[in-house]
Amino acid sequence: MDVVILPLVWQTTPVGDALEMLKDSKRAGVVRENPDGTYRLLFAGDLLRARAAGKTLVEHVQGGRDVLLTDASMAASANVDLVRPHRTWQPWEQLLDARAVEYGLIGANSEHVMLVTRHEGLKDMLSATGGFECTGTPTHFFPEPEVKVNTNCPLFPACQRADGTTPQIQPA
Repeated sequence: MDVVILPLVWQTTPVGDALEMLKDSKRAGVVRENPDGTYRLLFAGDLLRARAAGKTLVEHVQGGRDVLLTDASMAASANVDLVRPHRTWQPWEQLLDARAVEYGLIGANSEHVMLVTRHEGLKDMLSATGGFECTGTPTHFFPEPEVKVNTNCPLFPACQRADGTTPQIQPA
C-alpha cells in the first residue's frame, strides 16, 4: 500500500491538456471524474493512444482502471484511516482486494486527487515521468505494462519492426 497524488481531469478536458498535466506534475496518470460521480485512473499510454486515434476530449479515452471512492462510513467499516493511510496499510489492502480494485480515492480538490494504491509498485509506476511508446508496428504506448527506455518491447513478437529488428521502448 502506498499513496500518490495525481492531476484531476474532467470529461471536457482536452487530451492534449491532460498530457501536459502529466508532464508538469511528473506523473504517468491522471484521474478522470465521471458525470455519475465515479472516478477512473487513465495512464499516460491511454492518453497517448487516444491522441494517436484523433480523440480530442478525455471523455473519449478508453482504458485505465476504476478508482474506489472511499468515504467516512466505508472507512469506518473497513477500519482504514483516511488521513494517515499508512497506519492502516493491511486493512487498506484488504479493502481494495475485497472491492477488486487497485486504487482508492481518499482526497480531492479541484486540481488533484490523492489515491491509496494496492501496493508500492503501483505508486512507483505512476510516479514515472510521462509515457513511453514502442518503435514497432503497430505503435503502442505504455506505462502499462511497466517498461524502461531502450529495452526490448515486452509485446515482442506480437509487435514487429519493418527491418526485422526487435522493437525498443522510447519516450513518447
